[in-house]
Amino acid sequence: MQQRSTGNLAPERVRRNFHVDVAAGILGAAMFGFVVPFMPIVIRRMGGSEIEVSLVIAAAFFGHLLSPLGAYLLARLPLVPAAAAAPTAGRLLFAVGALGATTPLALALPYVGCWIFTLANIAAYTALMQRIYPDDVRATAMGRVRIAANAATLVASFVGGAVLQVTNDPPRVFAAAGLISMAGSLLFLAIRHDEPMARPRPASPLRLLPMAWRDATFRRFLIASTVFGFANLTAATLFPLLLVDRFDAPNAFVGLYTATSAAATMAGYWFWGRRIDRGSSIRLALANTTLLLAVPALYLVAPSIWVLLVAAAINGFNFAGGDLTFVTNVLQLAPRGKAADYMAAQSFTLGVRGSIAPFVASGLVFVTNASVVLAIAIVFMALGVLLHREVVARVEAREAISPAPAV
Repeated sequence: MQQRSTGNLAPERVRRNFHVDVAAGILGAAMFGFVVPFMPIVIRRMGGSEIEVSLVIAAAFFGHLLSPLGAYLLARLPLVPAAAAAPTAGRLLFAVGALGATTPLALALPYVGCWIFTLANIAAYTALMQRIYPDDVRATAMGRVRIAANAATLVASFVGGAVLQVTNDPPRVFAAAGLISMAGSLLFLAIRHDEPMARPRPASPLRLLPMAWRDATFRRFLIASTVFGFANLTAATLFPLLLVDRFDAPNAFVGLYTATSAAATMAGYWFWGRRIDRGSSIRLALANTTLLLAVPALYLVAPSIWVLLVAAAINGFNFAGGDLTFVTNVLQLAPRGKAADYMAAQSFTLGVRGSIAPFVASGLVFVTNASVVLAIAIVFMALGVLLHREVVARVEAREAISPAPAV
């Protein structure tokens, strides 16, 4: 049992850090509600090509791809500054770049840079969440932080849709939102955390994958995630193209779509957080990925734009589970003292598939059509679900013999 009477897990400190975490998330929603959902649409309406839209969609995955390097460079900093400095720099870069952007590419590049900086902190953030929240309430606390952030995202998406519908200068609107969101990452510095006397030496970025690959269960988990995730991201790349080209969705509808997704995400964080704390993260991740098969299927058969609101709700509910289990799966699977390294390895593989899949989708659209690409993606997503079932069986067999590893 973790000692909660003093130090980082003292009840009063946990409550205080939770409140700071909530406030930082709410302010950060200016970026994630006002900018992220509209960026592919704005790039397309500015005359951006399929490649430029793909670049924007892949932006976060370029960040994941480079996150092992960020984890290594930030490892010498205390956890709180390491977790706060990188997203602060990224949002500042985006705001400055957007102020001067006059072409789709000029707006897309600082957006990519923003995500590279933002996700450099992912290993530090994972280690920090492990240390400031007790095991039996961690997913619940993280879920509630994200519920608050998504409530703010809900408001920001409505405001963003309305503002972008009438403005003639979307990049400058995005720049203002980026500056507001900086306040959230700066506020995160108020988290109180006592650093351990000695922290594990970070693994070299070049040694992360070989280290993780030697763990047979984690290797199978990464393969299953890659198969499913690559197909899912291939399908997701087509969604903004379909919204513009097939459904001719106005910005106001994009705002409603985002708001629907955000509302479902809030419900998802409440639902998944409580269950992860009381059950198996890896099994719940299987249920979550299975549910996501419905989203590309709905885009494939939707007779009207309004059916896509059902896809938005499923996507939002699924995003909550995926966001939480992205952290808690690693905490369940990683050996003692290796959670940050395993997270960096997982983040890297996400970056690989996310950096490639959008461009594969764009290439396939050139030689066939969106409906065929969505059908192929659904088949490979289903294969990823089957591979994930094998991982669940291995993990549960291992944990039946010995307790889950302490990380």
